[in-house]
Amino acid sequence: ACFASGVILLVCALVGVTTFVMWLVPKHVKLAIVVGMGVLIAMIGMVSVDLIIMDESTLVRLGDIFSFELLLVVAGIILVGSLVHHNVPGGILIGIGSLAIIEWAYTDTFPTQWVELPKYVPESLLDWNCLWDPSRMAAIYPSIGAFLLIGILDVSGVMYGLSTLGGLLREDGSIPNSTTVFAAASIGTMLAAVSGST
Repeated sequence: ACFASGVILLVCALVGVTTFVMWLVPKHVKLAIVVGMGVLIAMIGMVSVDLIIMDESTLVRLGDIFSFELLLVVAGIILVGSLVHHNVPGGILIGIGSLAIIEWAYTDTFPTQWVELPKYVPESLLDWNCLWDPSRMAAIYPSIGAFLLIGILDVSGVMYGLSTLGGLLREDGSIPNSTTVFAAASIGTMLAAVSGST
């Protein structure tokens, strides 16, 4: 589904559908998409350090605020913020490296290799039969549509946000080279699907 949505996104980008969709979406919706993506990324981060945990009655609840992972995150935010504030070259990289070493030492999970390729089963990655199998169509086409819609709105939101920050928006609200950006995103989607890293 992910690979197929990447192919469709590439076709839509090349024929101008994505640019037209971007033109149709109002400015405030584009800004809301950017904010929504930020909230989603923040939520993923909070879940990964157990600041927010699952709860059956309220869906989410506050986790242990004195856990090692959370204290390390707070220390990391303070460290990176201080380094960036004082214009230390490579401040973010220094912060990430320092926290990684501390976490490895605390959990005794030092890496055993410099580089490790993702593990996947190549023969199961691209199953084209599901596109024509009537018993599986009901499941696959909504997934393709969801991936495609997310791809268009996600990329357009990121482009709008970055273009606004960089002062690249044209007077009519359009973004230069948006077709190229959508084409690159679609190729990245296809490569991610093939490598199993969607």
